[in-house]
Amino acid sequence: MEKIIETAYGICNTPADYTSFTQKAIALCSTEFKVLLKLRDLKSSTRDEKYNFVKLNFKTVLGILDAQPNP
Repeated sequence: MEKIIETAYGICNTPADYTSFTQKAIALCSTEFKVLLKLRDLKSSTRDEKYNFVKLNFKTVLGILDAQPNP
């Protein structure tokens, strides 16, 4: 949360911009968390269920992987 607030202060010019940015960032984090939980549950899923999950969540999964630091 602190990182979100620091970033918002740097790019937002008005309180409304800041509020909008913060709400979007929190919603994105919530979405990513839900996708990660679902990803963990895919171990026992069928091939079709796995395919549909990737198909529906491709951009989110790529964003999560892209945010990971390189080893």
